[in-house]
Amino acid sequence: FSVSCSLHQFCQTSRLVQLLRKGIMALKFDRKKTDAVYDAMEVEKEEKKDFTSLVESSIAQAQDSLKATGDIKSALEMLFAVEKQTRLASDIPATCEVALAIVNLAADSKNWDELCNAFGAVVKRRAQLKQVVIKCVTRVIEILDLEPEEAKKVQLIETIRDVTEGKLDTELERARLTRQLAAIKEKNGDIIDAAELMQEVQVETYGTMERREKIDFILEQVRLCMDRDDMVRAYILFKKVNPDHLKDDELIDLKLRFYKLAVQLYGKRGEDLEQAKCWKHILDTKSAKDNAPEAAEAFISSAVMTVGRYLLHSLHVECQE
Repeated sequence: FSVSCSLHQFCQTSRLVQLLRKGIMALKFDRKKTDAVYDAMEVEKEEKKDFTSLVESSIAQAQDSLKATGDIKSALEMLFAVEKQTRLASDIPATCEVALAIVNLAADSKNWDELCNAFGAVVKRRAQLKQVVIKCVTRVIEILDLEPEEAKKVQLIETIRDVTEGKLDTELERARLTRQLAAIKEKNGDIIDAAELMQEVQVETYGTMERREKIDFILEQVRLCMDRDDMVRAYILFKKVNPDHLKDDELIDLKLRFYKLAVQLYGKRGEDLEQAKCWKHILDTKSAKDNAPEAAEAFISSAVMTVGRYLLHSLHVECQE
């Protein structure tokens, strides 16, 4: 029995030694493999190609080709071929330069459809660098601001919104363009589409947007919902604004807008006491105190709402008694 136990222990020990040897060999192999990968990366880093001369010559050649033939497609094809090389090499400066050249060349051709197509193609390229996307979006917005024709502006805004959907790096620009598009639709009498466009944007989750712009955006969402008589959604959006954030003197204009919208909203909901409180907040603002007509309106409205509420409450108590 003792001999069999000793043999069993010996076998277990031998098995353990074998496993340890295999583990050590595997570690050595992984280390060699890791060292080889790092060496390859260092060699690749040292042998990284400089695209400066290629980019400069290609841009100049594309510009000359466009001036000579007027063929924007051929000129852009030259630059797209270079953009592919720089993008696959992860050369950020070179790729940014080529991408901006593509956008500028399409804009210089005065062909709005070609500009939208070229911009969309650059931004949507496989494994496109985020720096390239940001620079291209910024440049196209600059071009957009210089365009007086409304139809072209709408087309380009919709293109930018389409290619930037779901991209966190350009969420702020997309929100601003959405508001701009909603303003155009509202001006043309399409309140429903304008309100629905604005409701798509959840600016309260944006960390890149400043507080003032964020509150202003939400108040615009509330106003459009009220204009289309969607009080339920307007009230939900209205509750996203914290009144404590409106105490700064720099936000007095937004505070007045907030409480004036609240007066209308609570009026639609039949909440007279809340209306009276809102008028009281308006009366307490420095802007209202400095403006005599506005202060008088706020005071009278607050007094009427409060007294009316008190009389209704007294009448209700008497009726119960």
